[in-house]
Amino acid sequence: MASWYEGANHKPLKNPQGGSLGADHVQLERITQGGAGAGAMEAFNYALELVKAKPTEAIGYPLIVMALSMAFQTVLQFLGYMIMFFGMAASAIAGQIHETLAVAIGGLLAVCFGGLFIGLMVVMQAAIMGGIHIAWLRLVRGQALKVEHMLEVKRFIKPLSAGMLLYLLGVMTGYMLLFIPGLIFFLGCHFHSMVVLDKNLSGYESLRASWALMRGHKLSFFGLLLLLGVVNMVGLLTCGIGFVITMPLSQGAMVAYYDALVEPGNAYLGENESVDNIFA
Repeated sequence: MASWYEGANHKPLKNPQGGSLGADHVQLERITQGGAGAGAMEAFNYALELVKAKPTEAIGYPLIVMALSMAFQTVLQFLGYMIMFFGMAASAIAGQIHETLAVAIGGLLAVCFGGLFIGLMVVMQAAIMGGIHIAWLRLVRGQALKVEHMLEVKRFIKPLSAGMLLYLLGVMTGYMLLFIPGLIFFLGCHFHSMVVLDKNLSGYESLRASWALMRGHKLSFFGLLLLLGVVNMVGLLTCGIGFVITMPLSQGAMVAYYDALVEPGNAYLGENESVDNIFA
């Protein structure tokens, strides 16, 4: 039976539940055969074949997650407008007392509720992408997939959210430094979410692990992103109907690319699952 401690040089394949291993202490690079092949076209074709073979799982399940995210986003936006309205009302009332007090209250409310709103959006986005990545990791690896499998993302909300926040901050900071550093960081750390789910690493360690995995592969991955950009553009040109297919396909191609580079850790598996009983 495969265990979490079967990597090369006795490195564990993942950080065990409750453990504190970092990116340097788990097996990252693939040492066994498998995956689509570390190339843009290989990853795209692999995902395309999966979409053809399993359209319900490859397209339907991710779309369910996306629909739920849109509903949640709508609720958050409504709450944001309500908060803005009551904040302006409170500031106006305070302005009747003293102008400086109104400015102070308005600023405090903006900082507090703005930060809360951004935090909720980051958590939501991390959870959504995590659910989609679990679905595609299972599909790419030939593992059985049901809707409830994507709910395993709840175990990883904290590191996924932390990784997402650090990733966004790093990309924005890099873009402010003449764009190129931001692009390099974007490419190098793009797989942080998949690493969290696959290797059970913290948010910060997932960025380090993604950076290590992408060493020597950034240009090839950039080529894949360009290809997916064209594919999604074609999807949008069909009145948006094709986008329903091309968007999940794009996620699948990126996961296939990741899987070609990494030794599977399968940390996203449920408590009653093992690598011996999960294959479809």
